[in-house]
Amino acid sequence: MVDAIQELSPNALTSEARALAYLKRGSGLEPDAIPLVSMFVNAVTGRFQAYTGRRVLRARTFRNPVTINCTATEGLKALTGAGFAALKAEDDAAGAGLQLGSRIEKITSDVSLDLDKAVTAALVATPVAFGSEPMMLSGDGTDTLRIPESPLSAVYSATSLDREGAETALDMTAHRLVRETTPGESKLVLMSGDLFPKGVQNIEVEVLVGIRPPSAARGEMGDWDEWDSIELLCLRGVQVAFQDFMNAVGRTGTLEMASATQHIASFKLPDDLREGLAPYRRIG
Repeated sequence: MVDAIQELSPNALTSEARALAYLKRGSGLEPDAIPLVSMFVNAVTGRFQAYTGRRVLRARTFRNPVTINCTATEGLKALTGAGFAALKAEDDAAGAGLQLGSRIEKITSDVSLDLDKAVTAALVATPVAFGSEPMMLSGDGTDTLRIPESPLSAVYSATSLDREGAETALDMTAHRLVRETTPGESKLVLMSGDLFPKGVQNIEVEVLVGIRPPSAARGEMGDWDEWDSIELLCLRGVQVAFQDFMNAVGRTGTLEMASATQHIASFKLPDDLREGLAPYRRIG
């Protein structure tokens, strides 16, 4: 049996089930190859992020972590606890009994929520950490903050820090989001009269950035067209990786030196993938 990580990254641009369907493979066929599909999805996602110069393609939150004691039944996605109203959909979730890469799918109330993956063990008042880390950015003394990811869908808080680390919440009662200025860039504009103090890594923001997949659970269309495009590119990338694996020698390129020619393994992104990723590639 092939030894491969089977957990999908929370940043994965498609699911294992959709990848298998695209490959026209059933879960009962070629058992040695099936565990590799999740690895291929993760690898292609990471390769796309590196190629485009983006930290984020699939939507995710950057928010301060919060730990809440939760209860859940093994094999289900539902969690109960208290204080869930302070959380956000797409927040990371980590703790004993949770699958790696779990995120919040839907917040039902202050005392209940659903994860995107079922828990692997029963939870009884078990600590679960939600969130990851905020973005730390540099203010320039104006009302506009450059955010080095896009598209920008929400800003939950903005705080300035002085040299001693004292925090001051910036007035967000009136603000405007510029979802994307160039690929991988967006802006937050304060319209309350507050400014982002000039400094280096002195502004802490909690945001939701990246391409949002449609969510039937939340009744949200997300960034439907963009998501369809980037997911199809990921599926194509998985197909290339899977075919390389099944053919053993993979794709080959040619290396020519004087009168000698040698065929070597090719790890370049195919032309159709590079063309498809061009609109997402960071400029500069």
